[in-house]
Amino acid sequence: MALSAGQPREAIDDAEPAKAFALVYPGAYLQGLAYLQLHDATQAANAFRITTQSPGGNLQTTAPFYAQAQLGLARAYAMGGDKADAKKAYEAFFTTWKNADADLPMLQAAKKEYATL
Repeated sequence: MALSAGQPREAIDDAEPAKAFALVYPGAYLQGLAYLQLHDATQAANAFRITTQSPGGNLQTTAPFYAQAQLGLARAYAMGGDKADAKKAYEAFFTTWKNADADLPMLQAAKKEYATL
């Protein structure tokens, strides 16, 4: 709620207890989104890495927010000026979504962002 209300600091605090349940609840992912709103690329990347590199292995890749976390990681790297890692993260996102409908707005936006790197 706080994130959609434009209150990223509150969203970060609210999601902190959920990080322990990273396999079933996207606490770190939500924190990553909040850090992106705050233009804090380093903290956003850290939060998205928790989501994408969780010890859940293949179970984690089936979570509905996994691909979005990959995209968030790419955006955080791009925001921080790390073009090489941003490209790798976008490519990982594209691989995950290789069978997605080409007209999905999130996928179209990611392709445009990737093209600017």
